[in-house]
Amino acid sequence: MSNPSWKKIIIKPNALQHTAYADWYRYGTSDPAGVPMVVYVGGAIPKNTYSERQATRPDIIAVEFENARELNPMACVDLLIIPCPLSIMERRSVWRSEFREHFTRELLPAIENREPLRMSVVGYSLGSYFAMCLLAERATACGLATVGGAGMPEALLESDPPDLHKKRIISFCNENDHLFEITEKFRNTLLSRGIHLETTRRAGGHPFRNYAENGSVRDAFAFALQCLQKRGTWIA
Repeated sequence: MSNPSWKKIIIKPNALQHTAYADWYRYGTSDPAGVPMVVYVGGAIPKNTYSERQATRPDIIAVEFENARELNPMACVDLLIIPCPLSIMERRSVWRSEFREHFTRELLPAIENREPLRMSVVGYSLGSYFAMCLLAERATACGLATVGGAGMPEALLESDPPDLHKKRIISFCNENDHLFEITEKFRNTLLSRGIHLETTRRAGGHPFRNYAENGSVRDAFAFALQCLQKRGTWIA
């Protein structure tokens, strides 16, 4: 693993109604013209796991990002890793608004990149809902990759951005992932708006390790970097 700068962001109290955290990595030297950013939103996890990870670095995700950077090198880029909010099932009606507040007014001000030059988003499992929200609501967001995604059709219907056709979207969903039908629904919902969804199916189930082992996590990040560059390669 390379040696990026890293910061654990802990916010208490916050818009999500619980102590929240995120991890910010900067690769390369700051550019006065602005720094592009890849945002990763993880899947739902138990409360005890969420608490344990507050004291650790998510290097298992950062390594996948670094593998992707070997395909699409960038002189300077940020990686912001956000865990899925807790207690989301009990607060379904405010998912989008609370996460928007958390991202815009709490996370971005806590790092040295309050206004990313360009932004792309990767979501795993239920994190794909929040990733889709960011793609829809952030003017500088240019691409989305979902991995074993959930909640994307609902996020799309709730936001329905008029400029979505200008942005790129890809979905990775394994052959034995029980959430495959959600990706199909997402594809059909986008198709009804005249938008093509790139999809990739590989061997494996829903666990994150399956997507890491078959290269999907790396390739999702490579796609995200490609969107920031408007060029490059997302699959080796």
